[in-house]
Amino acid sequence: MLSKWVSERARKRFQYRETPKLPTNIKGQVMKRVKVEFSSDGIVIKHTSFQVVQGDRVLVEDSISGKISDVFVRNYDVNADGGPVSVLFVKGGITGLNVNATLS
Repeated sequence: MLSKWVSERARKRFQYRETPKLPTNIKGQVMKRVKVEFSSDGIVIKHTSFQVVQGDRVLVEDSISGKISDVFVRNYDVNADGGPVSVLFVKGGITGLNVNATLS
C-alpha cells in the first residue's frame, strides 16, 4: 500500500514537468555524435587517457581501463563541424590496440 502511495505521489509531482532537451545548435555548430571503437585480441590496458580531436580542437577527454578482447564502443555528444576526427593517446600509441573514430 505504501509503495502505491509513493508511486502515485511521484507521478503527480512529475506529470507536468517538461523533459529537458539537449541543444542541437550552439553558436552555429551542430551537436554531433562521435563513436569511438576500440578493438584488440585481448590486451590489458591500465587507465590510459586519450583525446578525440578535430583539427586543433579537443572534443573529448576520457580514459579506458581493462581487458579489450573484442570491439568496445563509446559514444560522445560533441559540438563539432563535419571535419575528420582522430584519437590521440596521451602517452603515445598502444601496441595491439585498433582505434576508429567516426562522426555522425
